[in-house]
Amino acid sequence: MSISRRVCSAFIYAFAAVATVSAAPNGEALPPLSSRELAAVVGEIEAMVKTDESQVSAFVVREATPSRIDRLFAMPELAQLDGTRRENALIFAGRGTLLRFDKPSDIVAKVASWFPGEVAAARASSRQSFFGYVHLYGPYADWQDEPAAFLTLWNCMPQIAWLKPDANPFMRRLNDSLPFMAIAARSSSELDFGQCVRERSGLRPAWTEVELPVVRREVRAMSDRVTPVLRDKFARFLAANRCRGTGPDDCALILMLWASLSPADAELAAAIQMLEAEVSLDSPLPELQHPAADYGDGAQDGEPRFDAALRRAAFLRAKLISVLNAPAAWPSQALPISLHQLTRLQQRLDAAIDYRRQYYELDYYNEPVNPWTVFARCPGNTPQVRAAILAELNAIGDTADCAVYEHWFKHGGTSLQSTYALQRLRANRPLRCASPDWAWLQQGRSREARALRNGYLALLGRIESGALRDRLLSGLTENGQGCFDQDGAPAQVWRRAVCTTWIGEPQAVQRTLEHSGLTLRDADVFRQTPLESIPAQGQATWLLGLVQDAQGQAAKNMRAIAAELDRRGATIYAATTWNYPGSYPGSRPEHSKSLVELRLNMTEQPSDSPWPFMGTRILLAIEPHNVTWVGVPQRFGYQYDDGEITHVSDLDADGNLEVWLSGTFGECDGEDLRPGVDCAIETIHMGEIAGDAVSYFADTSRRRGLTYGVGVMLAIVAIAGVFAYFRRGLPFRDNGSS
Repeated sequence: MSISRRVCSAFIYAFAAVATVSAAPNGEALPPLSSRELAAVVGEIEAMVKTDESQVSAFVVREATPSRIDRLFAMPELAQLDGTRRENALIFAGRGTLLRFDKPSDIVAKVASWFPGEVAAARASSRQSFFGYVHLYGPYADWQDEPAAFLTLWNCMPQIAWLKPDANPFMRRLNDSLPFMAIAARSSSELDFGQCVRERSGLRPAWTEVELPVVRREVRAMSDRVTPVLRDKFARFLAANRCRGTGPDDCALILMLWASLSPADAELAAAIQMLEAEVSLDSPLPELQHPAADYGDGAQDGEPRFDAALRRAAFLRAKLISVLNAPAAWPSQALPISLHQLTRLQQRLDAAIDYRRQYYELDYYNEPVNPWTVFARCPGNTPQVRAAILAELNAIGDTADCAVYEHWFKHGGTSLQSTYALQRLRANRPLRCASPDWAWLQQGRSREARALRNGYLALLGRIESGALRDRLLSGLTENGQGCFDQDGAPAQVWRRAVCTTWIGEPQAVQRTLEHSGLTLRDADVFRQTPLESIPAQGQATWLLGLVQDAQGQAAKNMRAIAAELDRRGATIYAATTWNYPGSYPGSRPEHSKSLVELRLNMTEQPSDSPWPFMGTRILLAIEPHNVTWVGVPQRFGYQYDDGEITHVSDLDADGNLEVWLSGTFGECDGEDLRPGVDCAIETIHMGEIAGDAVSYFADTSRRRGLTYGVGVMLAIVAIAGVFAYFRRGLPFRDNGSS
């Protein structure tokens, strides 16, 4: 039979091998074909070779009956037929006993006995594929169920199991291509067993648009017939052999295939629970056979440690699929236990995988066995599942590495990270590894997104941390720029309330502020004084000298600051103070607050340093009876450094100091470029101190309380909705625009 994707082999294996002797159902050996029968059968096989695959169902069988095909494959004369004729001969076997099996390895054993040279060549090839070596046609619509299941499993089993039946089917090696790609897959992205059974196995060419739906219905009907056969084969084999098999008989592989085929099967759930102890999900991974140093810069290949990890991942994938799709077949705590097992498995992998072993990572490199992708399916994104995932995230602990959190956020659904971050903020806990999906929250296209956004908006007026409020404002307003669109007013009601209350000017300004009209005059600028004689020793005493009352609360706070600097190994190498000009003769009445900038040398700078230890600059806001840490968010920085503080002021006289920074973007590399004109143009950034952070400038003369502002805006929306209701006679709906 001709087929476009078939690369035919013309080799004739004349008595090269003796085929496996088949037996009749009663156990007796089948009688060989007579010379006349053999010639007639081979003649009809040759006629099939010339038949287009789309016409196989119309082929009238006269000589190559199923019983004669069974007898042919028990004869040594089979080896005299070339590969093409042997492949086509199996088309006639769909209604006989030849294609029967008890376990997956029976299939590859039979195929290897019928095609010994071809299978050996495929296994010796570096391509890790049977393409070009063996091509079995079928199954076809008129086949019996078990032969159809035989060919379906051959077509859809990951090829690594057929190529290496005596090994762990989950082992990965450098340059091993796509070991989990099935024979029937049409692209490298088709790696799911269930999808292959339902849509690919038995798919024959359709030359017209009319034929295509007919062929697809045939394939679906065959999958409906073979699915219970495969489930029964899997269940019987695992009950008898448990986890003693390798290659296609590996229990983790069979369970993974079964879960893909019938995810809600209660028998699958029972089999997984029966075998979980033998897979040892919770035990440590095997140690490296060779120390990492033995590999140098090269890849660590062939380590059982990682092969075992991928096998456990496959088992856990099957378990999660079953738990999510058949919850009634599992104990009540199965879901949280499984989620924690996934966390622990990922933590073990993260601790073991480096750049030399990246091909063992679950995402991208090992998608077929990846348990994380299970949550993208429908049962994985229900409220109950998300609640269980949030509980697992809260149980991981604040000392865990962020990598495992990132996996949950990536695969746990669009809203997961934003929901988790909001929960932590409400509980007054640091965000650590979480970052809300600000773009999704701003767009508010779903009811869930709008509800979460309202939760973040409600925090703005309640949280004490200026740094956290600045982070929320930046996320909700695109670093403040969302407050200043072309017409000078944000389009969304909720954002208008935020901007009116908290953000009066953008970060980049001129000395005359565009929106508030205030101007930085020389008389408003705090007086700048460098602080000299900073001792290498006695730093705490030097800091204490910056406050007036050595026994009051300010001194107590300063001692705590000095102790924290010492604990972190931070030494001050430069310091500058800014005092209100009223403290000097001829100026206005004295301002009660001054500002000190400390430039620090840090012995180490962890990536997750807490606020305000995110850089080398820390500010101290000093009052007669208080001293406060003040950090400068990274958004105030420039292209090559964090800029220079040039001015300090209090233009709106609210007691919250404004900090003005100057820096440049771009270098002057050309001979004709003019610094400050063509390149290296000075940019002024300005923010106002709010608690423990330099944040956005808010003009207090125009500020309204957040609660009042939001209430007024929402009242307007409500009134408009009622008006529309009575005007149109239609229900008022939330269309997501507010």
